[in-house]
Amino acid sequence: MGSFVVYSKQHNILFQFSVNGALLRTRSTNETVADMCLTSNAKYLVHAGPKGQIVARDFSTLESVYKYQAQTPITSLATVGESLVVGGTGELWILRQKNGTQQQ
Repeated sequence: MGSFVVYSKQHNILFQFSVNGALLRTRSTNETVADMCLTSNAKYLVHAGPKGQIVARDFSTLESVYKYQAQTPITSLATVGESLVVGGTGELWILRQKNGTQQQ
């Protein structure tokens, strides 16, 4: 079953809909989202924002499965294979999850 996610900046809520337009679930982000992307296998939705928190959510449930607190606001995200490319104010990181540990 296909689905897509829409973010409401006014309410800081993620809405997941089926491809037929039925609302499947909602989840609060608890902060503004500057950017979000799917992992290459479409298993996780990753989002981040101006407070520097990077959150990975299970795409099928939108439940948070991983959080990382950066020391700077995050302005953009991209996934490349198993890595997450993160852009902040004047900085760029490549994060990679390997065997349950985060590497930078």
